[in-house]
Amino acid sequence: MRIQKCYIGYCAVTWLLWVTTIVLVPISGGAFDVHNEALYDFVNKLSNISVLISWIPAHPILFILSLVSSIKNKLKGYIAFNISSILFTTFLSIIVLAFHVWLIGGV
Repeated sequence: MRIQKCYIGYCAVTWLLWVTTIVLVPISGGAFDVHNEALYDFVNKLSNISVLISWIPAHPILFILSLVSSIKNKLKGYIAFNISSILFTTFLSIIVLAFHVWLIGGV
């Protein structure tokens, strides 16, 4: 059960970081159309951290460990959370990567 709680906490922290980045990028503007320079510098650093977290394979590893633990202990609520969380994580990480590319002005 500790791994499940660790996974839930890690999901909450990374999702909050990613959603914050997704909300702030359009407000600050892209590389070729900066709306707020001070905010742009902050969002650029925040976006770099978000992309770095997206590339670290902690989510898939914690997902597999917590899913196996949930199946082993027959906890249906946690099994449903694990499956929906990996889908939501994939969706958010792709959006964060797309917004990062827009923020820095291309690949």
